[in-house]
Amino acid sequence: MFHVEWRAQAQISLLEIWLLADTALLSPLRDAINELERRLASAPLDEGEIRQGSKRVAFESPLGIDFSVDDEKKLVKVAKVWLVRRH
Repeated sequence: MFHVEWRAQAQISLLEIWLLADTALLSPLRDAINELERRLASAPLDEGEIRQGSKRVAFESPLGIDFSVDDEKKLVKVAKVWLVRRH
């Protein structure tokens, strides 16, 4: 198992998303956070796509995240989170 650490900026962004969300979005947000936490803790190297260097990106509607994995320390750092807009 990996420890999942949400960096300060990711926490701030997530809080802003939560506070601005309408009632219908709260349950999907909670579900997305829980699912991302579960997947990142169990198999982060299988999650998302590799971007610059060791940076990765993943999506669980309605959220997107940037994260990195330190396999040696069994640590996942979520650096950025955003709301995925549907068109």
